[in-house]
Amino acid sequence: MDRTFCIAPMMGRTDTHFRNLCRFASKHAVLFTEMVHSNALLKNKRIDKYIQKTDIENPVVFQLGGCEPMDLAEATKIINENKYDEINLNVGCPSPRVKSGGFGAFLMYEPTKVKDCLSAMTSSSDIPITAKIRLGVDNQDIEETLDNFIEIILQSGIKTLYVHARKGMLEGLNPKENRNIPPLNYERVYRLKEDFPELRLVIIGAPRSGGHTERLIKRLQINKNIVFKSNLTKNEIAIEYAKSSVAIVSSLYEGFGFPVGEAMSCAIPLIATNVASIPEITQSFAELIPAENADAIELAVRNIFKKPEKNQLRADAGRMHIIENFNWQKIAKLYEDLIYKTIDEFKC
Repeated sequence: MDRTFCIAPMMGRTDTHFRNLCRFASKHAVLFTEMVHSNALLKNKRIDKYIQKTDIENPVVFQLGGCEPMDLAEATKIINENKYDEINLNVGCPSPRVKSGGFGAFLMYEPTKVKDCLSAMTSSSDIPITAKIRLGVDNQDIEETLDNFIEIILQSGIKTLYVHARKGMLEGLNPKENRNIPPLNYERVYRLKEDFPELRLVIIGAPRSGGHTERLIKRLQINKNIVFKSNLTKNEIAIEYAKSSVAIVSSLYEGFGFPVGEAMSCAIPLIATNVASIPEITQSFAELIPAENADAIELAVRNIFKKPEKNQLRADAGRMHIIENFNWQKIAKLYEDLIYKTIDEFKC
């Protein structure tokens, strides 16, 4: 499931009618239900209003609330019978009502219980189980507590987390204020990725069979994180760029600069080697690095993830630079002018 764009769960909003409307706007967005407590599925005779959906809504994620592993497991079985694509445990809602029930963001205090809940759900499910969390709650020091929390809950076997990149304040703020007042901290999220590097790398091209690249990937045991794609059409290349967080063009020699132009036209942050025609094309709109320098690539990737907003602005400006200066009409006119200039000089 491609989670590039998701419609977040919203109480009183993201019911089946709203999701059907959203699906008319996008075929690919991942839609969420409202958060539903496990008791609502287990203790009500009629659960249609919580569980109903149409096939047109998929892909759709059912967000579940609760803190009792066995209840969550039984609720998970019910959801599995209704053709949802994923079940997401809410560990991020900071409302007073949720806090009083001991679930939602309150569970950030209890990583072992969260692990037990997720383990029970995973054992009862044929579809993926995920969790939505905050960076922490109240006075927690997220530099100390967050990594420990993640390490414990990942023991449940889940592979995907949704992270609300701010703390939840269970005292003193209402749910609306909790969406705005605690400061966003994207840098901490990106460092979370460094600490848990289950990154997925898509390489446009194909390795030589039995060559150095294949041997290195096997030795490092990272084959699950790397995908090679070759013989792509222009549209397929554009789609891969659009789904990516950063593009890397590590050419030793690039005569025409097509790869950097393609990446820049998709408005994603670009890292490229400082060789041949590349600096002329990218100018100041890419992170230029020396060729054949893996350490430089690593540092550049870290820098981009540390300052995502700044680098996205540069990527957006880079797209306009390509559109304005490297379109076929402008290049053809410059080439035509050069031809006529050469003819006039020859006549003289």
